[in-house]
Amino acid sequence: FHSDGRFHARTEDVCRAALVMVTDQVAQAAVMSAKHHGVKRVLFAGSFLRHGSGGGVPQERLCWAIDAWSGGEAEAIFLKREGYYGALGALLASGVAAAGE
Repeated sequence: FHSDGRFHARTEDVCRAALVMVTDQVAQAAVMSAKHHGVKRVLFAGSFLRHGSGGGVPQERLCWAIDAWSGGEAEAIFLKREGYYGALGALLASGVAAAGE
């Protein structure tokens, strides 16, 4: 605490809290979408989740939060070849693959 009674948080503590908050919200949205579509496995892609500066927090937190929000009915799965899947998703989203060009 400061001398005037205000609490002082370290920058790294605020950053970690923000990371956890955003990760929990992503998990909640993913579980709601999975329940809506009747899906039991939620796929995540992105090297930040495995190798990011979050020190493993995003992946571990997503696993925990998916389990918690779904009541143990859904699981988080992390793709190892995220670069390939990202490129494939961009190709499919562009409509080139659907048009047969």
